[in-house]
Parts: sequence; C-alpha cells; structure tokens
Amino acid sequence: MMQTYVTIGYGFTFPKVTKEKEIEFVKTHIYNFGDKKIESAIEENSEDLIDLIENYESDLSDTSNGFLNIFSEVFTNETNLRTSPAFDEDSNQYKLIFGLAMPFGFNDREMALKSEKDLDKIYTEYLEELGVDLSEIEFEYTQAVQVG
Repeated sequence: MMQTYVTIGYGFTFPKVTKEKEIEFVKTHIYNFGDKKIESAIEENSEDLIDLIENYESDLSDTSNGFLNIFSEVFTNETNLRTSPAFDEDSNQYKLIFGLAMPFGFNDREMALKSEKDLDKIYTEYLEELGVDLSEIEFEYTQAVQVG
C-alpha cells in the first residue's frame, strides 16, 4: 500500500548551488553535522568529497539530495530552528521547510520568532553564504508531497 507524506510549513524551494559553494559550505560547517567520512575526506583532501556530499543521507530525512540534507542539519544545529528537507513530487523540486506545529511543540528559540520576517533574515544569511541570487528565492508557506 502506497503512503503519501505531506510536509507543511514556511520555507522555500532550494536553489541550485555550485559544487564549489557546496564544498566551501561543508568545510566551514563540518563540525555542525559531524559526518566522519566527510570529515576524513576534507582532512585528506580526497576527491571522494563531492560524492560523499551528493550521497549524504540524514536520519531526519529521506530526500536524496545530499547537500540539502547537510544544509538542513547545519541550519538546525546552528540556529536551533528545526527544518525539514523535502522533495515535492507535485512541483518536482526540493524544499527546505520550517514545519508548522502547536506552540507547545516549539523549542524556546522557535517560540522567540515574532514573524516570518525573522525567519527570512536567518534563511537569507545562510543562502548568501552559498552565493544564491536572493531575487530568485521566494520565502512562503509551502508544502511538499511525497508518495512512497
């Protein structure tokens, strides 16, 4: 029996990022998601690094976009704002979503957000680090539908 999973929240369609920016981001933030294989590849300057990034699997997600999984873990670990990487089969796009929840489901950091604009600022900091053209990013209430 097929099941449908829907992730709903506030986020954005994850943009294309150059491999160089992905590697730079991973090297800068490696200790905030702590994958030993990737850490070793960085230390050894291994050519396997790109493959390890592309194929990174997260316990928190079943999306196949390795870099998005890394980005989400880093974002969550550094900001204490829990995000979900997701693939939306309806739009055929990857998304990063801050999930909607009842107030008692939020941690203190999440409760401190006053509006979407607060989250936009934080998202923007990380996207700028990736060299993303922010005029192409639309922060919005969104969903991702996966059938599995």
